[in-house]
Amino acid sequence: MPSHLVVLATVLGFLLSPETLVILGTGLGRAGTAFPAALVLCLPVYVFTACKLDFSQAKPLASGPGGFALAGVAACARFGYAVCASAGMLASAGFVVNEVFFYWFPNFLFAHLLLLSLFVLNWRAPVQAPKLMPILAGIAVSAVLLLIGAALWQQEGKEIANRLDLPPGLALCSLATTLFVFTGFDLAAFVRKKNADPPGPRMAIGLGIGCLVLVAWSMATVVWVPMERLSQSTVPHLLAARHILGAPGAAIMGLAAVAAAAAMVNAFFLAIPQMVDQLAGQGSVPPAWASRPALPRFLLAGAVAAMLLSGMAGSPNLEILIRGALLLWILYHGLAHLTRLRRPAEAGPHSIPAKRATSLCHGGAATFLIIGFGAIVSADPDRDQLLAVMAIGVAAAGSAGFVLTRAGRRPGAARDPGALAD
Repeated sequence: MPSHLVVLATVLGFLLSPETLVILGTGLGRAGTAFPAALVLCLPVYVFTACKLDFSQAKPLASGPGGFALAGVAACARFGYAVCASAGMLASAGFVVNEVFFYWFPNFLFAHLLLLSLFVLNWRAPVQAPKLMPILAGIAVSAVLLLIGAALWQQEGKEIANRLDLPPGLALCSLATTLFVFTGFDLAAFVRKKNADPPGPRMAIGLGIGCLVLVAWSMATVVWVPMERLSQSTVPHLLAARHILGAPGAAIMGLAAVAAAAAMVNAFFLAIPQMVDQLAGQGSVPPAWASRPALPRFLLAGAVAAMLLSGMAGSPNLEILIRGALLLWILYHGLAHLTRLRRPAEAGPHSIPAKRATSLCHGGAATFLIIGFGAIVSADPDRDQLLAVMAIGVAAAGSAGFVLTRAGRRPGAARDPGALAD
């Protein structure tokens, strides 16, 4: 399976995941057509991020204490989101199966079976697991496009509903959450084969296609569903699909949601060994961890299963954890752009004006992301819990990184270059 196709499928699966569709539907209910307009505004920032920052490189984006802190923020965001979002999306997939397809099938049983199936596939057949990504992403994209076509075909005489009248602070927060839609796309950089071509251009293409699909789905949704119902629904994408095509529409969107959820959990299982490999190359975890790709997959599966069994899935606390991880990811992207302001441009015959233009773009992207981070946090109704979650997460990641770094520097802990050979 070509690496570029897997990268593209991962980005599309991420943008059409149940978590993203819920964020999109809630934002539409609160901000109306301003929300897809904000999506288009955010797209160039993330395309630039995809093309100019190689998140999967072995060397850290910054050196010294700043680089260690940046690695801690990235690790907390990525691993925290992988665990929490996996639990949420698996529970959502189970809910869809129980609600739309088989009323007699227990939703949490389906969530556990899907988790077990994807874990076994990645554990026992890691070469075959990437081949599943284009299939799952293709199902999700095709299903959403089918619903968009049906909505456009039947929309004669319908008008876009008026958006809700919200306080300025809440309206700003709703628009700022468009950052959540794109955040995490760089997970795709870790699903490709080692030493493959840089993933930036493929990720940028995936972001463009995904944004186009989401904007089209947004315009179809606001025509068919009242804003108030969208803002109050926990599954706005299913609500919109029912309004468009009734029960068949719900089945089509249910298929898209299950396929996208499976694609994202599969992507986490594919990516997590390479994330650990990167941390080992930077000296943040013992090198022996990188030579055992099954270990991080076992830990991820165990953590997700524990969250499902504990009843966290579907609870408000899980949503706070997911938002906290996404906010840290936004902050990481912003800080990563800041590190490029004081670093020379990549090797090559660049002119001074080109270097200045690139540096200006890095500064603009950093400012945009950090302001968005602040806007979301300041207007979030669970701001105190959110700040506590982020602070505890970063402190825990930093402490673990410090302890593991010390362990990795003990005599005899030198890295074996041949341990990571494919």
